[in-house]
Amino acid sequence: MNSICSKYLLKRKQLLFVLLFFLKLNLFAQEKLSLQQAIEIGLKNNYSIIISKNDLEISKNNVTLGNAGALPQLNLSLTQNNSVNDTKQKYASGAEVNRTGATSSSLNAAAELSWTIFDGFRMFATYNRLKTLEEMGELNARLTIENTVSDIIAGYFDVIRQKALLTVIDSSMDISSVKLNIAKTKFEIGSSSKVEYLQAQVDMNAETSSYKKQQINIENAKVNLNRLLARDVSLDFEVSDSIKINYAPSYDDLKSKIAKENTAVLLAEQNANIYNYYIKEWRGQRFPRLDLNASYNYAKSNSQANFVLENTTNGLNYGFTVSYNLFNGFNLNRNIKNAKLDYESSKINYASVKSEIDAQVIVAFKNFQNNLELLKLEEQNSLLAKENVDLSLARYRSGITNELLLKEAQQSFNEAQNRLVIARYDTKIAETSLKKLTGELIK
Repeated sequence: MNSICSKYLLKRKQLLFVLLFFLKLNLFAQEKLSLQQAIEIGLKNNYSIIISKNDLEISKNNVTLGNAGALPQLNLSLTQNNSVNDTKQKYASGAEVNRTGATSSSLNAAAELSWTIFDGFRMFATYNRLKTLEEMGELNARLTIENTVSDIIAGYFDVIRQKALLTVIDSSMDISSVKLNIAKTKFEIGSSSKVEYLQAQVDMNAETSSYKKQQINIENAKVNLNRLLARDVSLDFEVSDSIKINYAPSYDDLKSKIAKENTAVLLAEQNANIYNYYIKEWRGQRFPRLDLNASYNYAKSNSQANFVLENTTNGLNYGFTVSYNLFNGFNLNRNIKNAKLDYESSKINYASVKSEIDAQVIVAFKNFQNNLELLKLEEQNSLLAKENVDLSLARYRSGITNELLLKEAQQSFNEAQNRLVIARYDTKIAETSLKKLTGELIK
């Protein structure tokens, strides 16, 4: 019996070797995708990131002294008019002028310069607000990148997880194959009933069905990852074969990074700064405004119906304007009060966001620690379950134990292996979440 089982296993291994050989030949035509490569592709192609980068460029373009009102404005104008009129004029002197189809024309050109020298420091507050909006644009782009990278990491390791689950089924199929051949041999020599042989065949068929379903799960996981990378969803690729956990942070270090590194906290802080600049801009209207003005004008007119047939003037005008609003229906006071309330609300929002992130970090850290402990436990359980199923298979082969006990050991082995795969994936996801909260994900 042992020799029959050994021959069967040898043939099965030879068949697997041939299949793996052709599989490796096929893999040369497939893309070997690392996690870093996946992230780089996602950062380049992801639609949300492209949009956030465009928004950031708009914010950068808006940060200019001219947009803040600190630079002069120069306007050029040119106007030319023509007319044809019938004219009949009588003067007190008794003279008369009668013109039919008299033409007249005028040409006016001007260059006007205006420059606000002082506006109660509003222009400086406006410029600082524009700079802050640029920084918020960078933070929003960073937040989008963090979310995208987090999704890519989860999608990448999901492919690895599904492949690992397929390996678990394949290992179980090895056990079921041996069990099936032993049951068949026992039935053929009359040492057991056909029921045991048929049950072994049913178990083997169930394993085969699970194997095929798991292959579909792998393909679906690959499609999802390709979608996250914004590329052809039908592209096939290979990923690494393991999930490594080498992250060992301390809670104190994580907590100290929140105010300086967490993107949501930094956004809330900059939002408060925006409203503070709004207060300064409104307060600037309480001061007088000083504008410098200069212009050069050129005018020329021609008329066949007037005593003055041609008139030309040109010259330079310059001066300054001081303006001060004495009363505008208390609207300025109202706007300042509203800006102060917005500023207070933004500070409260900052405190709320900070508190929320603090709580999330505590939960994420505990979750990561618990997952590490569970991972160690499942690694131990996996070794014990492997030893138990090997012992049960040897005892079944020798006829010391029955098929039911072997099946229980096989089921325990499968469950232990599945829990180990899931524990590794959950620990990696918890690690990713923790890094995202503390700003470490995209460094």
